[in-house]
Amino acid sequence: ATEVAQALGYHLLDSGALYRATGLAMMDDGVDPADEAAVARVAGLLDLRFDGGRCWLRGQDVTDALRSEQAGMMASRVSALPAVREALHGLQLAFRRAPGLVADGRDMGTVVFPDAQLKVYLTASAAQRAERRHKQLISKGISSSIQALRADLEARDLRDSSRTVAPLKPAEDAPLSGLMLVEALVEAGVPAGVVNFLTGDGALIGTEMTGNPSVNGISFTGSRFVGGQVYQSAIENMARVQLEMGGKNALVILKDADLDLAVDLAIKGGFGLTGQACTATSRVIVEEDIADLFVSALTAAASRMVVGNGLERGVQMGPLVNREQLETSQTYMALGAREGAKLLLGGEVDGKKGYFAQATIFDHVEPTMRIAQEEIFGPVISIIRATSLDDAIAKTNAISYGLSAGVVTTNLRSAFAFANQVDAGVVKINEPTTGLALNAPFGGFRQSSANTFKEMGQAAVDFYTRTKTIYVNHG
Repeated sequence: ATEVAQALGYHLLDSGALYRATGLAMMDDGVDPADEAAVARVAGLLDLRFDGGRCWLRGQDVTDALRSEQAGMMASRVSALPAVREALHGLQLAFRRAPGLVADGRDMGTVVFPDAQLKVYLTASAAQRAERRHKQLISKGISSSIQALRADLEARDLRDSSRTVAPLKPAEDAPLSGLMLVEALVEAGVPAGVVNFLTGDGALIGTEMTGNPSVNGISFTGSRFVGGQVYQSAIENMARVQLEMGGKNALVILKDADLDLAVDLAIKGGFGLTGQACTATSRVIVEEDIADLFVSALTAAASRMVVGNGLERGVQMGPLVNREQLETSQTYMALGAREGAKLLLGGEVDGKKGYFAQATIFDHVEPTMRIAQEEIFGPVISIIRATSLDDAIAKTNAISYGLSAGVVTTNLRSAFAFANQVDAGVVKINEPTTGLALNAPFGGFRQSSANTFKEMGQAAVDFYTRTKTIYVNHG
């Protein structure tokens, strides 16, 4: 953008240049950067002029000085002052219409002329951008060929789109949310071929995707068994890998907890999405002092849950995703009874047409039982009793997974003791084990992940970013 602007005799201005110019003027006047009012006065009276791709401040050419480290340091201090931002706002608007000036468009990789649209977005088609560019050049008396402009833009698009291609394969039983995401990306202007939506059998398509040597990175969400296979394929091709492989998440209820809140969190975490969430509450570890009261209240609340079509008003728990998952849940329900746990509620198919199961609660579950160790991915809660906070933490960690864990307490000292000692990648205090902030890193420890990259937030950006360091000798 800078090269095109200068070639046409324009000066490219961004808001940072105004802050830098203010900094230079302050140094000339000896203004104290801590004096916000004085700095704002300097900013409001900037005498800037642009000509031939150069910037002039108070009659002096400061184009090179604006790029200096000293100007940058001053700019960082100036930009933090609210009064300065307000003083420069009017100048920014005026400068966008100034002759010989190109408005700030570098963040989009475009050159934007003051008498045209402020930004020509990269998401526009090559034909649209060529037409806009042609009009801009003609308005400045510069002859150009719209066909040549379009050919150049199409070539750039092809080059850029070929750098990274992202195939997305959803679970074959739940493809619609992934499809809607890709439709939104296409509507937003992502070039054709950059994102590819693939549906079908994971054993067939997934094997090709993870084993292909042209794949540089693999992000997988699913079972620990399949995740292990993905990890091995990635290692063979030296591809980076990001795995989210589920968990056996515990919600710990301490004796000082708000009982109503604890019941609500257990219901939401254990039976929301019919237990089909990697962060679902499948274990509830409760201190003995309040165990009977809590168990009674939880069972009563769960017995009132309405099971049915999740799109209908008033329904609280929908079906399982397929027959296989329904049969898996039934198997574990029967297994819990055989292992000696006390069945308090549910334990059977709901009886409706479809893959519906009852909300199921087992009490007096031992930490070594399979229903307390293995991920069920269904509406089954195992209640484990603990004698103290330390005992609850030990039982929370007595599994091979380490994804999410929660604690319900009114004592912050106990809450953070739990948070610091529990071996889980996500810890929730007085919140359900499910539910996440998209700007925060998400992922587990131990058998819940590859223990490499996490999902979401800056961690996800890091996973999809390769860093290249370039050294240049100017001598």
